[in-house]
Amino acid sequence: MFGAFCGVASSVFVALNAIYTTRCLPCVDNNVWRLCLYNNFNACILFLPLMIIFSESSVVLNYPKIFNIPFWFAMTMAGLLGFSMGYVTGYQIQMTSPLTHNVSGTAKSYVQTLLAVVIYSEVKKKLRNLFLKKKLFFFDLF
Repeated sequence: MFGAFCGVASSVFVALNAIYTTRCLPCVDNNVWRLCLYNNFNACILFLPLMIIFSESSVVLNYPKIFNIPFWFAMTMAGLLGFSMGYVTGYQIQMTSPLTHNVSGTAKSYVQTLLAVVIYSEVKKKLRNLFLKKKLFFFDLF
């Protein structure tokens, strides 16, 4: 039941993010780069108090690979890829609409699900199979 709640909450926040992005673009002169930059700076600033509240700063400082160059290379690449995904999402919303962005995300999810089933040949339980078929059916209707 918790998984279903998290899935619904995720869908709601994805839709709200697209709508909010559309509303915020005029505040930054319709500049997606600026919006992504502000989003990332805000996330970095808001992340620090959470690290302190949940006592994660000591975990980070005591991490054995904190001064390891391959670790920082991987972290930098992850950051660049995350920033580029945010930019592409913002650009897609700017050029189309929040609805189109959500539909294309659903299409991507549809293809990923089919590929996972075909490539990994997973044996599914009956209930999971039912939900997968329902998802594919409703996307086909759309």
